[in-house]
Amino acid sequence: MPMLYGSFTIILLTAGLGITALAFLLWGLVSRQFESLDEQAMLPFDAGDLQYRRPWETSAQQAERRASHGELIEPHRGEWGGAE
Repeated sequence: MPMLYGSFTIILLTAGLGITALAFLLWGLVSRQFESLDEQAMLPFDAGDLQYRRPWETSAQQAERRASHGELIEPHRGEWGGAE
């Protein structure tokens, strides 16, 4: 019987955590936390970070960033993981 008791406890804890996670997700949806994800994604960047030329971007992506953030500047040596 000890195994059945342990399994029941695990099931109850898992269900409780799942219900709690679902409640937080629903709270976020109701309070419109997911409305402006693009703006929230840009918060960690400084204004200058958005002007660095990124080697992996296409010409269209660079033109779009140039239009919204100004002329692009060359990154510092080692900025994108290159050797110092």
